[in-house]
Amino acid sequence: VGAIDPNDMLVSPKGEGTEGYVSNEQELTYKIRFQNIGNYEATTVKVSCVIPDNLELSDINTVSLSHNGQMIVDGKMLTWVFNNISLPPSALDEVGSHGYITFKGKPQAFVGFGDKIALSSDIIFDYEDAIRTNQVVNTVQNSAKQARYVVCYPNPATERVSISLTNNLPQYSKKEKIVSYKIVDQLGNEVMS
Repeated sequence: VGAIDPNDMLVSPKGEGTEGYVSNEQELTYKIRFQNIGNYEATTVKVSCVIPDNLELSDINTVSLSHNGQMIVDGKMLTWVFNNISLPPSALDEVGSHGYITFKGKPQAFVGFGDKIALSSDIIFDYEDAIRTNQVVNTVQNSAKQARYVVCYPNPATERVSISLTNNLPQYSKKEKIVSYKIVDQLGNEVMS
């Protein structure tokens, strides 16, 4: 008898590129999702996460909760407690077995280019062990000037590759262009330039 959980954590915006680049002034929205796939109703669910030093704790605010609950702040630890949640197991009520927390935060003013903001959470159903979510990561860029990207797709490729320069911001001249490129394979050997 017990409640278990397939859970995850999402961040929006995900950011640009594989590094998840965001502005140092970008508000980030986090969503923690949980589900009881155990074989018995969960009475209490606790969700905790440690806010990293480069995320402004005073700007953290809960946007929405799937069930009645409360947020507790203890130093850098945020905990949401859902008492008497009566979260049914998915086998009895698939739709009702889900829950979520949505909250927002902003990077600290001192965060510099290349700093990573990484966040994960722990979910506890009743008296079970904590289950850790995946970690979401954003990389901070200091200013909009760093928001230029060269996109190469598909990756991996076999015969054809498209390369483009994305200048989504108005301060960039539309005259900017790629003047040279070099494509290498997984071993670092040049295959095209």
